Amino acid sequence: MATLLFPVLCSAKSWKIPPHECALKLRGSLALPEGGDQVESVGPYLNFFLERGTLSRKVVRRILEAALISSRIAPGRNRNH
Repeated sequence: MATLLFPVLCSAKSWKIPPHECALKLRGSLALPEGGDQVESVGPYLNFFLERGTLSRKVVRRILEAALISSRIAPGRNRNH
């Protein structure tokens, strides 16, 4: 089962090519990011398979970084209110 599914119907319409050809074209031009396992085209869709452990660590790290930054900024903004 794919981790993410992306329909390419809008791109196919604007490029004036059949959706399955659009999916193949996009698949060929994509580079997998860190944590990406594979991309496959199935009809008018791109299926992205991601390494869930790597993806989860990245998401949690970004959430914690944003919370830390927010906690540093928020007290100064709200002092006068």
